[in-house]
Amino acid sequence: MDELTRLEHRWQRERKARHEAERLLEEKSLELFQMNNELVELAASLTHKEEWSRSILEAAAEGVITTDEGGAVQFLNRAAQSMFGYTPDEISGKCINTLLPEELLNCPFAKSDLEKTEPLLSLSHETQGRRKDGSVFPAELTTSIAHPGTERIVIAVVRDITERKQAEKRLEMTNRQIQLILETVVEGIFGVDCEGNFTFINSAASKMLGWSQQELIGQHSHELMHHTHNNGSRHLAEECPIYTTFREGKGNTILEDLFWCKDGTSLPVEYVSRPIWEEERIVGAVISFRDITERIEAERERQKMEIQLHNAQKLEAIGQLAAGIAHEINTPTQYASDNTRFLQDAYADIIKLVSLQERSIAALTSGDPLAAQLVAEAAAQAETIEIDYLKEEIPLAVEQTLGGLERVTKIVRAMKEFSHPGVEEKTFVDLNSAIQSTIDVSRNEWKYHAELETVFDPELPAVRCLPGEINQAILNIIVNAAHAIADRRKECPDEKGFIRIATRKRGDYAEISISDNGGGIPEEILPRIFDPFFTTKGVGKGTGQGLSITYSAVVDKHNGTIEVDSSVGEGTTFIIRLPIDGKTGQKNDAP
Repeated sequence: MDELTRLEHRWQRERKARHEAERLLEEKSLELFQMNNELVELAASLTHKEEWSRSILEAAAEGVITTDEGGAVQFLNRAAQSMFGYTPDEISGKCINTLLPEELLNCPFAKSDLEKTEPLLSLSHETQGRRKDGSVFPAELTTSIAHPGTERIVIAVVRDITERKQAEKRLEMTNRQIQLILETVVEGIFGVDCEGNFTFINSAASKMLGWSQQELIGQHSHELMHHTHNNGSRHLAEECPIYTTFREGKGNTILEDLFWCKDGTSLPVEYVSRPIWEEERIVGAVISFRDITERIEAERERQKMEIQLHNAQKLEAIGQLAAGIAHEINTPTQYASDNTRFLQDAYADIIKLVSLQERSIAALTSGDPLAAQLVAEAAAQAETIEIDYLKEEIPLAVEQTLGGLERVTKIVRAMKEFSHPGVEEKTFVDLNSAIQSTIDVSRNEWKYHAELETVFDPELPAVRCLPGEINQAILNIIVNAAHAIADRRKECPDEKGFIRIATRKRGDYAEISISDNGGGIPEEILPRIFDPFFTTKGVGKGTGQGLSITYSAVVDKHNGTIEVDSSVGEGTTFIIRLPIDGKTGQKNDAP
């Protein structure tokens, strides 16, 4: 009984232990199952991440290479394969210097440097890559150290910089060419920053200004060589066109100005300034200039010769008008000469009569018996010389003589005013009087062919001008009008033409209109009438300079305008407008 109880208790214990073991086994199995699932998921995640990382490496534009500590290649991405021409199987395990021949001794592939290099520290420099075919190319190499687990690897990122190097080479060549151009051009060229300090200057500018390039770089350009006007007044920096260029981004072209040289002398220059832009902002200005000393001298000489030419043309015009002027002077001179002879003869006869009358009076007073005879002789002398006729004619003769002399004086005065050498500075002139003088000088040119009418504005103010130039311009137009009318009268000789000259004030301008009823100017040649040496007259009858000089006198020298309205068969009108103050507005601002 006791034995049976003991066995039963033992069986109970064993059963309980077995149940506990089964429970523990079930729990452990469940834990192992869960751990297995987690390991499977972890493996899948690691595989995904590896594939994701590999896809990134494969998609990278740069070549990516990994090596072990000894420099043996472990991996290269597609970009590196394309760059070097190797497949992974061909290069795996080979030394990195197969691809990068200069890198065997360079950091971080040298073991001594590997030991010094911190993890994830990147080092970049330029080197050379060598392709499978043996060709080399410039490369930029960035290396870093990684520690996956206990392993230490080198990650090399390689970028083919062939295009960049070629661009740098082209840029270097361009810079050399630009430098060569800067040093060989005859124009002076310099640059300034936004403070006005010199940033560069070429040899021509240095030579013209007298400073060396080293002396100028960094110096204030305006204070050094652009500080004073020609008249000695201060040239303020804020008024300087160069400053306007880099302050407002506005380019400027200055035809005449002064730069000052190292020796204190002034240099007349023409210059162009343009802003220098970098990334949509102005960082300075570049200025190109040239020495215009010779041009100014040539211009002065040209002006001098032009004055001489115009004076010569005036004299030539006077020469051409000489016959007419001589005739104009000869007629009143003849009056004066004839009347003077008449007065001379009359004076002799009157003196003889007066002598007889004085003797008669003396004889009568003294009771001289010859008194009656002397009175008779005096009466006979009075009848002989026609004293009553002389009383009437002598005042007329004197009046005609004075009129003739006045006419001569007027002609001489007009000639003097017309042919007076041109002055270099403008002066205020009575335009009506100047035009009348020109009319008087040219009278013999038009009086046989036309009636000339003047309608002068008595309120026209004095006009600031070069009188000789304006006289010449008016004369040229009057003579052309007379010739046009003369040509037309060949068809109708009994019909006289007309010339009408009028003046008036129009705004700030004095207006002169000269009209004629000559043959007119054909439309096809109207645009050319102011061209130098253009003429429609026959050989020997015109040089083609008249209207060209007229245009130059009015437009170029007086800032005025000249218009022409002409109809063939009806006539022509020239309208000249001159600024009263000698400078008003621009040429195209005239009304």
